[in-house]
Amino acid sequence: MIRLDYSLSPSWQVPVGIAAAEADEWALRYEYFLGDVIFMVFEVDMSAKWGWVPVLDFALSLDSIVDALAVGERAEGLFEFTESDAAISFRRLADAVEIEASYVPGLATISYAHLELAAKAFLHRVLKDLTSDYPQLVSNPFIVRVLTRSS
Repeated sequence: MIRLDYSLSPSWQVPVGIAAAEADEWALRYEYFLGDVIFMVFEVDMSAKWGWVPVLDFALSLDSIVDALAVGERAEGLFEFTESDAAISFRRLADAVEIEASYVPGLATISYAHLELAAKAFLHRVLKDLTSDYPQLVSNPFIVRVLTRSS
């Protein structure tokens, strides 16, 4: 079982002077939508409840890692948190993926198919929630590209 969820930090605010419709990719990925990420695989809890995790970047990066793991039966991926030395590593071995976080003990193993399904659903949910809560995002060129690619 895999659980992916998030919550935006109550203290997070759109940076002053930057409209979401015009924000560049870097700003959207690293300055906007900061909060907590819940990431559990079976009993291993790799959640990052730090209040400053860039949620959109996490969702996009996880999706990219899953896509990279699709290439062959042996592949690796790494997500590195910004402003921290914390990281989550992914190793595909045949039909399974081993997941390990540098900031918590434990090694989780899940099927590639389950990880792929969960990562895609998480990205779709984050995009749906953000464009619903911030409708101006649907006219942002970067978000338009992401929405087109992920549909």
